[in-house]
Amino acid sequence: MNTKLILAGLFFWTTALATSGQAQNISLNYGEPSYEGSGCPQDSVAIGTSPTAFTLLFDSFVAEDGDGVRARENTKVCTVRVPVSVPNGYQISIDSVDHRGFVSLSHKKTWGYLKTWFRVKGNMWVTNGTSQSDYFRGPLDEDYFRRDLVTKNFRQWSPCGGSFHFDIHTYMHVHAARHESALMTLDTSDGAMSTRYGMEVRRCKK
Repeated sequence: MNTKLILAGLFFWTTALATSGQAQNISLNYGEPSYEGSGCPQDSVAIGTSPTAFTLLFDSFVAEDGDGVRARENTKVCTVRVPVSVPNGYQISIDSVDHRGFVSLSHKKTWGYLKTWFRVKGNMWVTNGTSQSDYFRGPLDEDYFRRDLVTKNFRQWSPCGGSFHFDIHTYMHVHAARHESALMTLDTSDGAMSTRYGMEVRRCKK
């Protein structure tokens, strides 16, 4: 996967985050993510940033079911922790989640399920987790793109300035009917498949 070559040697990223309804920009600092799980073995996850989002790029996140496939391969999970620093006087929140990948479901009784939970943690401060999920029904054989919006009622905000981290847990499961096959990925050879987290920023409320 090309992402590790592109990001090799980088342990720290800075991005200017433009705010809707605000004239000025702020700078966010992202640290190197840590991760674990069956869907993200060692050296299989990289991070990229843009002015309004950060993106997790997966190298080995693949779930598969069907004849000859081991039972445990139909479910894959990954937990990622992303350190973030925000200037004093500001808060940030995840407002959208974009999933990109490939899905191959050979029969109408074959399906896939993808769910992401995330929460923000700081010193003595934790939000309740917010979750987004998508179902896929066969027959399908295509790249997919799904955008899930986090409504304002369920938006979780970071502490007011300082350093904290996002905890992100992704669960993928596929089920194949007898003598059929199911495959689902957050993986690609060129880095196009990923999960992107759109950000919103606001001044801290007094």
